[in-house]
Amino acid sequence: NMVENSYITIENSIPMGIMGLELKLWESSIFNQKIASINYIIVKSSFYEKDKEIYAKLLEVNDLWCKENKVKLLSIKTKPNNLSLIHTLQKFGFNFIRSHR
Repeated sequence: NMVENSYITIENSIPMGIMGLELKLWESSIFNQKIASINYIIVKSSFYEKDKEIYAKLLEVNDLWCKENKVKLLSIKTKPNNLSLIHTLQKFGFNFIRSHR
């Protein structure tokens, strides 16, 4: 059982980023609270500041989705060298747990 929603941000009729959110039904039932993950978040890379702006637009939608779905825990896996995403996630309240190389 998977419930996933995808969101796209568009500028001047051009897709700039896409994100997939999944409500984790099994985990939610085990922990008795809604748990979700960002399965992917991809931007049309240009430069650091622009990428952060696009990530922020997608994460604003993410915030609304989590509130609407009463999500208590949200996780994401990302590459440690994707600094524009990591820095944007931190501004949205994400905590860095660990790094894999």
